[in-house]
Amino acid sequence: MHGEIEQYIEQSGVPFTHIRAGEFMHSYFRQVPSIVKSGALRLPMADARIASTHIGDIADVAADILTGPGHEGRIYPITGPSPCPWPRSPSSCRPRTGLEIRYVEVSAEDFIAGRLAAGASPYAAEGLAELFAERRKGKEATVYPTMETVFGRHPTTFDEFARRHAAIFRGEQPAPRL
Repeated sequence: MHGEIEQYIEQSGVPFTHIRAGEFMHSYFRQVPSIVKSGALRLPMADARIASTHIGDIADVAADILTGPGHEGRIYPITGPSPCPWPRSPSSCRPRTGLEIRYVEVSAEDFIAGRLAAGASPYAAEGLAELFAERRKGKEATVYPTMETVFGRHPTTFDEFARRHAAIFRGEQPAPRL
């Protein structure tokens, strides 16, 4: 779908710059109720590795593009500096959040049921399950050095993100609604 939108924009004749980001770190806020209730992150990701991106990094890149020359017609893949550690080593989240967080593999069907119970629409719940199926194929494990090589910025690590938002993951502050 994103590719179709990019094609449409490119064929329109309007000047463009594409920023391609995969998973946002902030999407893990959806898991806060499960983490707080049972200390578990329940996702259908198997052993997928994802180079999650901080939304602030995307905003910084967009600001650089809008205020600097030479970006017209360019495509910039933006990722975090390393694949997300949640599924492979969830216990590594302990120092950042102060919690013992277990990763629990769930089926796509159980994931959808959980999202529906949390108030998501069927379209959103099924779309997320489809997205996780793509992620299990490794489509978002690649790390791109674009932030450093093009923009001279260091991407936010997942550790930094979790540390900044530890109070949310512990249930001490409300998570933003996504």
